[in-house]
This record gives sequence, C-alpha cells and structure tokens, in this order.
Amino acid sequence: MKLFITNKPSFYKNELFNRINLKEKIIVVFTCRNPFKSNRNADFIAGKKDFEYYSLDSDGSVVSRVFRMLRIIRKHSFREVVFSGWDEKEQIACMFLVPRKLNALICESSVFESKTTGLTGIIKRLILSRVSKVYCPGQANKELLEKLHFDRPIIQTGGCGLLHYVEQPPFEPRTKVKNFLYVGRLIPVKNLRLLVEAFNGMPDLNLTIIGEGCQADELKTIAHQNIKFLGYVNNEELPNYYRAHDVFILPSQSETWGLVVEEALNNGLPVILSDRVGCNLDFLSHGVGFSFSSSSILSLKEKIDRMLVINTYNHLRYNVSKMDFNLRTNAQVNSFL
Repeated sequence: MKLFITNKPSFYKNELFNRINLKEKIIVVFTCRNPFKSNRNADFIAGKKDFEYYSLDSDGSVVSRVFRMLRIIRKHSFREVVFSGWDEKEQIACMFLVPRKLNALICESSVFESKTTGLTGIIKRLILSRVSKVYCPGQANKELLEKLHFDRPIIQTGGCGLLHYVEQPPFEPRTKVKNFLYVGRLIPVKNLRLLVEAFNGMPDLNLTIIGEGCQADELKTIAHQNIKFLGYVNNEELPNYYRAHDVFILPSQSETWGLVVEEALNNGLPVILSDRVGCNLDFLSHGVGFSFSSSSILSLKEKIDRMLVINTYNHLRYNVSKMDFNLRTNAQVNSFL
C-alpha cells in the first residue's frame, strides 16, 4: 500500500489516484482545503474520489499538521510515502522524520524555471537526500534533477495527472489555417500580452482566449477586433472549442509541465509552445508543433507563419492524430506501481 501526500484535490490528480487505486490500494492526504487561493475555479476540484483520503485542517499549526501526517503514516504499513513536492514545510519536515527508504518525491519543477544554485540549490539537494526515488513528468524535470546531482532512480511518468480524455478525432486535412486558441489563466506569467500584441499585428488571423484572471481587463483594452475573450468555460465544454480551432498556443514565461497542451493534442490540435513550457521537449519530439522564444514576438510570429503553410500544418495534424492517449494513461498509472 502507498501513501500520497499532496496539497490540492485537483481533478487530474484525483483521476490518477482513482486509476492507481484500482491496481494497488492507496491512501491520500490532502494538505490544503482551499485550492481557490490560486485563482482556481470549481472545475479544478471536481470529480469523485474512489480512494481513502484525509484532509488536514488548513488552520492548524505546522507542528500539529506534521504530527497528524506522522500518525497516519504510523497507523498503516506503507511500502512507499510519496510527497508531492518541496514547497510545503509540513511535507519537508515529514521527509526528515520518515526513513529515507520509504520516501519518494514527485518533482514537477523543471530546469527551465527552477533555481539550482545558491541557497535554493542547497536546500533542494538537502531535500533530495531524504528520498529514495523521484517521479517526474518528463525530460525537462529530469534534467533539473540531474543538475541537482540526484543519483538515485528517476521515473518519468509522462504527465502530472489524468485529464478528461476524449476519443481522438480522426485525421482530416484542412485547407486553411486561421483560428488560434489559448486556454488558461489570464495572469502575467502566461505571457499573454506578447500573444495579444502578436495577433494585433496579424489582423487576418483570429485568436480566441478562454479563461479568467487578473490581467483580463488590461488585455481586453489593448486587443484588436480579431481577438475574442470568452472568459471561463466549463471543462466538459472545452472539447467543442478546441475542435472549432486550428492551432493551440501556450506562450508562458514559466510552465512546469502544461496539462492544457495534452488537452489540445487530445482534441486534434497542433501546438505552438514557448521554450519555457515544461512539456515542450516531450511532445514536440513527436512532430506535433513548434517552439518559440518566450521573450521574442518575432520568434512567435515566425512559428505562426510556419503553421500557415498548409502542407506543414496537415503533416503536424496527422502526427497529432496518431497519439495514443490510452497508452499514455496506462503508462502514467503503471509508473507508480
């Protein structure tokens, strides 16, 4: 039996835990009861939990929360305790109070945005010294661990959780590329001002922006008529929007993985990703899109222009149609078993 300690009851983590629990009994401890502190909507915590779980009192002291986690750990015979990261004091404390041979870590930080030098690097290496293995989504996360000189097993899971996958649309060549899409929060780290400015200079193309956030009013003020803002869209309705567009763009200045990229690919869309998106190295190697420099509007426009070449676009779209999300799901679940 395994114990997972994680902060938020997100829908994609819950579905991963459900699938793991079908093959091996697990218990999950949620350390944070309020996922809305990071501008998340109700869909973020939607979904059933078909596994045993505990929710810690978010108002309790760090010490009391640590002792509660330790009581749960000592109450059961776990073969592995999987910590969700190195950002919470409670989880770090438990790593030092539980034998290293039982400890594993999920590292979703990537080499693109995570510091490895100075005091931050020292702290991360100290935390890594307390775990026997690390699970990470992909190549950029593995490169971070290698840069921190972690020399024990690194297991690449292929994702950060399981989305609401749908049946892949069959490949059908298109005759024109015109409609581009962004889905996510409207916050500075997503680099949406650069995206809007790029499409302001490309009036023959359409950009749809789905999501809410603190930058919404600012972006709407500078956007031209070829850019539409739809606000929040329910997760269950998103496939309709993906399939009504031609290309998905994620311009983030920092993105540890990029679950929304998987969503777009699952719905048949080629992608344009900034070089700071964590899953960049893993997905673009399959020939499903392009990467651009997150600091350069010219780089972004160049990749948009390449996507407009219809033979190139249809080749990318064909590659997307061959992705097997059932295989990816099974691989992610099995990586924890």
